[in-house]
Amino acid sequence: MSTTNSFLKSGNLVSMLAAFTIIAELLYLAIFGLNSVYSIVSLTLISLIFMQGIVAFIFYYTALKSILMLIDVPIGLLIEAMAIYFLFLHKFLGLELILIGYISEPIAGTVLFKYFYKINRIYSLMFFIGAIVFTLGLPLYVFNVPYVAIIGDIVKIFGLLKLRKCI
Repeated sequence: MSTTNSFLKSGNLVSMLAAFTIIAELLYLAIFGLNSVYSIVSLTLISLIFMQGIVAFIFYYTALKSILMLIDVPIGLLIEAMAIYFLFLHKFLGLELILIGYISEPIAGTVLFKYFYKINRIYSLMFFIGAIVFTLGLPLYVFNVPYVAIIGDIVKIFGLLKLRKCI
């Protein structure tokens, strides 16, 4: 197995773990309401997702050396770090910043999509479209419509699981 594939597999694994952590957070918020985002459970999950995002970025960037990733992801992670800070202060601005920070996911995902598309078109589309639907579904939580983001994340997970077998 090449070094690139090794880093891609590691990034894929961390991304899957993060996606499962995201599902846990999305379900928690769906069950207990958006105000529960300030609870220790939610803050722990969000902090864990953030740390997983850093690790996934390191693996994916090491594998693909994409300038788009190098610019986009650290900006998104910086915004997410600020979001977590404000959430710990119980400020709604933290949720707003999460929405802004997550815009970087499908942007950086284009790099992975292009690479994975050469390996398997269907699963790479599932991964990419799932990420887009997840991101677009996040603002709907304000209107108590959590299912779009949850479905998007599930589709993304399925694509990642299937891509893992192809890498």
